[in-house]
Amino acid sequence: MGRVLVWLITAISFLALSHQPAASEPKHAIAMQGEPALPPDYTHFNYVNPDAPKGGSITYCVVGSFD
Repeated sequence: MGRVLVWLITAISFLALSHQPAASEPKHAIAMQGEPALPPDYTHFNYVNPDAPKGGSITYCVVGSFD
């Protein structure tokens, strides 16, 4: 009876203490350290040219078959 009571008190304590609110506010992005580099309303990445010409084609060199 003693072991069951100790286990029950431990389980109830764990459940009561595990429901804590989140410690941080929601953000638009995540960062490894500090704040995210891009603002929430960014239009393109820093390495992308938004005025680049659109269209074109790509040619793949494939020898043989997949099988």
